[in-house]
Amino acid sequence: DATPYNVQFIGSRPVFIDVLSFARHREGEPWAGYNQFCKMLLYPLMLWDWYKLFGYSDLSARLLSALIGILSVPALYLLGRRLFGEQVGLVSAWLLAVNYLSIYYSQEVRAYALLLFLTCVAHLCFWNMMIERSRRSAIWYGIAAAALSHTHNYGALIVASHLIAVALWSREARSLTSWRLGFGLCALLYAPWLPFLWS
Repeated sequence: DATPYNVQFIGSRPVFIDVLSFARHREGEPWAGYNQFCKMLLYPLMLWDWYKLFGYSDLSARLLSALIGILSVPALYLLGRRLFGEQVGLVSAWLLAVNYLSIYYSQEVRAYALLLFLTCVAHLCFWNMMIERSRRSAIWYGIAAAALSHTHNYGALIVASHLIAVALWSREARSLTSWRLGFGLCALLYAPWLPFLWS
């Protein structure tokens, strides 16, 4: 089948979105793309709203990923600058701007450009949360980490790496409530979708 999430037709021409639901539909079973939709929820919802604003076309669909890919460059710059200084931020941003895979996925109607962008944002928010130790930075981290987890299952691995970093941090940092608030908010926002991961 060519389901709306994975292949969309413009006239008689298909626009490739992803590969999962080329599985044959079985009567009485849910649509094969449903499971993937639940595991990669954020991008299809963003794409749906994007279509409402800018129309349904190949150019419109690819433009969303392109804009997200472009936003990844300053996001990585901010992360590099925050962690290691201005020069590292600039070099990192330049390397990402000319990276083949970043350019490639910024042209596809898939969630990977968003995964890259939100990974940069979540890392930056995590660092701010652990250094600033404020409620505001913890809330931003919780939102960014939940958005990352809703973008792709691999996003949850990034959040898990943050938990490992907290465990390895100083005893004083581990006793802070800010990281508990950040991870708690992420878990709260992500929890409603957990049953769909195993369905």
